[in-house]
Amino acid sequence: MQLMTVRYEIGGRERAEVVTMSGFDLADHVERLQSPSKPGERPFVVFGRPGRAGIAIRLDAIVALDLHDEDE
Repeated sequence: MQLMTVRYEIGGRERAEVVTMSGFDLADHVERLQSPSKPGERPFVVFGRPGRAGIAIRLDAIVALDLHDEDE
């Protein structure tokens, strides 16, 4: 299973979640982050987490996507 870490900031504190790639490559995820659903909305992006429920992160809180090596 391909994983990546989503780093995001809430209340001035950076946090990180390990999430699944869900069959998409990094470029697909970047494109998804650059295309908000409706003007004026604070859209949330939903990511799957391995062995846990998904997580919705506010688009404007995301700082970085870090792709994991295949063997991690």
